[in-house]
Amino acid sequence: MGQRVRAFALAFVAVCAGSVVGGVATAAAKGSGPPHNSVAPAISGTAIEHKRLKVTHGTWTGATPFVYTVSWSRCDSSGGECNTIPSAAKSNYQAVPADVGHRLIATVKATNGEGAAEASSAPSALVAAVAPKHKGNPPLSGEFVDGHVVTVGNGTWKGTPPFIYSYEWVRCGHDGCHEIAGAHEQSYRLQSADIGKKIRSIVTATNTVGSGTVKSKQSATNIVPGPPVNTAQPTISGTVAPGQTLTANNGTWVGTTPIEYTYQWLTCAPLGGGCSEIAGATQQTHEVGVGDIGQSFEVTVTAKNVVGEASATSPETSATEGTVQPPENVLAPTITGLAVTGQTVHATEGVWNGTEPTFAYQWELCNSSGGACAEITGAQSQEFTIPDGDAGHTLRVTVTAGNAAGSAAKTSEPSSEIVGVGPANTELPTVSGTPTAGQLLTASSGKWSGTEPITFEYEWLRCNTTGTGCTQAAAPSVLPTYSVAGADVGHKLRVNVIAKNIAGTGAAESEPTALVAGVLPSNVLAPIVTGLAVTGQTLTATEGTWTGNEPITYSFRWQLCTKAGTGCGDISGATKSTYVIADEDATHTLRVIVTAKNVAGSTEKESATTIEVLGLAPKNTELPTVSGTATAGQILTAASGKWSGTEPITFEYEWLRCNTGGTGCTQAAAPSVLPTYSVVAADVGHTLRANVIATNIAGKGEKESAPTATVGGVKPSNTIAPTALGLAVTGQTLTATEGTWTGTEPITYAFRWQQCSKAGTECGDISGETKSTYLIKDADAGHTLRVVVTAKNVAGSTEKESATTSEVLGVAPKNTEAPAVSGEAKEGQLLTASSGKWSGTEPITFEYEWLRCNAAGESCVQAAGKSILATYSVVAADVGKTLRAKVYAKNIAGTGEKESAATATVKGVVPTNTVLPLIVGTATSGATVEATEGTWTGTQPITYEVEWKLCVSATSCKVEQSGPFATAKKFKIPSGSSGKKLRLNVIATNAAGQGEKEALEISILL
Repeated sequence: MGQRVRAFALAFVAVCAGSVVGGVATAAAKGSGPPHNSVAPAISGTAIEHKRLKVTHGTWTGATPFVYTVSWSRCDSSGGECNTIPSAAKSNYQAVPADVGHRLIATVKATNGEGAAEASSAPSALVAAVAPKHKGNPPLSGEFVDGHVVTVGNGTWKGTPPFIYSYEWVRCGHDGCHEIAGAHEQSYRLQSADIGKKIRSIVTATNTVGSGTVKSKQSATNIVPGPPVNTAQPTISGTVAPGQTLTANNGTWVGTTPIEYTYQWLTCAPLGGGCSEIAGATQQTHEVGVGDIGQSFEVTVTAKNVVGEASATSPETSATEGTVQPPENVLAPTITGLAVTGQTVHATEGVWNGTEPTFAYQWELCNSSGGACAEITGAQSQEFTIPDGDAGHTLRVTVTAGNAAGSAAKTSEPSSEIVGVGPANTELPTVSGTPTAGQLLTASSGKWSGTEPITFEYEWLRCNTTGTGCTQAAAPSVLPTYSVAGADVGHKLRVNVIAKNIAGTGAAESEPTALVAGVLPSNVLAPIVTGLAVTGQTLTATEGTWTGNEPITYSFRWQLCTKAGTGCGDISGATKSTYVIADEDATHTLRVIVTAKNVAGSTEKESATTIEVLGLAPKNTELPTVSGTATAGQILTAASGKWSGTEPITFEYEWLRCNTGGTGCTQAAAPSVLPTYSVVAADVGHTLRANVIATNIAGKGEKESAPTATVGGVKPSNTIAPTALGLAVTGQTLTATEGTWTGTEPITYAFRWQQCSKAGTECGDISGETKSTYLIKDADAGHTLRVVVTAKNVAGSTEKESATTSEVLGVAPKNTEAPAVSGEAKEGQLLTASSGKWSGTEPITFEYEWLRCNAAGESCVQAAGKSILATYSVVAADVGKTLRAKVYAKNIAGTGEKESAATATVKGVVPTNTVLPLIVGTATSGATVEATEGTWTGTQPITYEVEWKLCVSATSCKVEQSGPFATAKKFKIPSGSSGKKLRLNVIATNAAGQGEKEALEISILL
């Protein structure tokens, strides 16, 4: 209890010792009387939405302590017509979107034991809006499949609402992201060009202050091919009437191309009786028939691509118009064709009146006089083939015509009496002759019954060993003979006899022959060997001439015989039609044995022997040698060495390039009759060999020399010094020529640029300058320059310097005082740039480029390209941005550049009305009138809002409807408004502010 009393006492002392602010005691000057404000409260802070403002209590006199309370008010743009902001009762206040374009006032109420008083701050600056700024990446939704729709969310934004959103879709691949033409909606339908790529959207939020941009997340996967998707239903065009053609229009499809289309037509019963497919109606067009009267149509279009398929059905057409007349016969049916057994007769339907009937047929068999007719079972086609049993009778046909209105039947006149009986075999055909390849077989026709005359054809059949599985060996012919072919060997043969008369055709096969035998090959003309009988030469065998069943194949065996042509034996492996005579064949003779083989077996026949084989091929007995100096550019000479073999022997020389061990050789020079070789640069570091090729009538031999010493090269030697070409002026480029050099090719060249004294002495390398060109630097002014060229080949390297240049002149422009921009940063005004101050070689010329930057003077893009003019006319696109002038300075020694400081943020021009808004329509109770916004000048874009007011006096009006112009421009005058006045107020807003204008007031009539 004691602690509580002590705490209360301390609190009471604190209150008595000072003023209380929001329940907290503060020190105050002693005084008496109610509160009196001597220094008004003051607002501090930046008047921007989302920023916090703070108010001081000001200075007060009177009896202490004081208790302070604070309230905040929102005022119009001039600081008047203020309204208290609910719940804003603290000394600090965070501006909200509703405050934008208004001023704020803070009112402090001071209370003491003798009374209370209020004091208000001066109005704040106009609360400014905040440009949109994104927070996080907007998401994409939808399937990433060709033909499907994906949608981007707007994401989360900070800044002053309302926001207007715009969208730009891009596709991204290995070469970066590229804008998709025409894709500027929140949703985008994927297309085939997107396959294999990823997509994303760029979302731009805009408010009255400016814009902000953010990229969405990329699609999670690459876009994949998609099946067809229908986006616009198929339709049917054409007149729905009998005899007219309907056409299916595919509708609109998306999905991975190419897309192919198929069609199925449906007919639909009246009164919602349902639709069914029309059999065979699968083309893009369909002809309407009489039977379709009263029916309507649909068509189903099926789209198919590599991924899948989908179908869509058109709306139903109107019903087919027209009326149906029943069939009526005008000319009776007739029968055409020969009344002969085995022949086919044809029924004509006759001539009928009525609406497009369909026809049915029934054939009847009558007696010879055309009476006692009876229907023939199953004979209901337009054609009828007369069987043998109908001979001596007549035929007639009844045709029934039918359509939707009914049916009618009409019978033809009887045919003439049917005559004839087709051929029938009574005794099988037979085959005579020897069934051996090359022999002639003869067929008998057998015996036949039927109407004479009967003619015969003979078809020969090749069968398997059991006489079955037959195929045609010879096509039907009136000749009864057949020459047995080689292909028949091992088969049996039959003859199929085809008998024909006026009444029809019959066929019968003979019994099979014995197995067909073949004829062994038999030699008529012996094989022959052609060619020179000399070692190393090639002999060629001809197979000779043979008889026997074709095909005959031939094989060969070469034999070596004694000088007398006896005691012959096979040469191992010599089984081709040609033979290259070996050295060991010398003093012998040769022959070939040919084996001929066919289906019947094989037979051998030998050729005559050749004359005695002569000659020995060249053979090396002493190695070739190489003389001369093994150095690039020198001549080497090869000696052939010594050779045995049949004379004369001729020589060719092939030069080989080998490694330092004399192995791993490749051809350096192709074979030639000249024994010399000029050593080339490619030989340096290698050894060389001469390969000698010896040739005589009996063949060839070859042998390589020992390798030479390793081939040496000739170091580069300068004959004309390098030169440095170009103007000796800072900023200019010098180009080095390597000069002229001798030595083993190839020669490569390296460069070193050197800076020398004005006199051309005391030269030193310039660090890093090792190219054939050199850009003269400011530091080179007053010096001379030269280039040192190093020539290098396989033998070594040599250096040679150029003459020095003349003394280097000139210094490139360098900025010493930044450019500046003068003029008002406002749309329509002219800005002027100064070039600033520059050092460097005169004369210096200037160009000016204008840059458009963000409010902080950063992220600049070109607003106007380079020009010698220093002025720039501010345009609408600059509003809300800052501008910089970029100055380019040029002289003989080079170029320099410098940007000015950024201007103030470019102001726009507030909307100004030049042509009054209008109220269009008759102003009567219940009627709808429409607003026009009038004509306005000022910075674009300008947005418009309207306020519709009903007034009972000049000062007493009530706003009935307001909102954006597009949605609120029409206004329905309430019933019972007659006698009142109608006013229209148009508010125009752009980045620079607002303007408003009222239309002429209109009286509302009854």
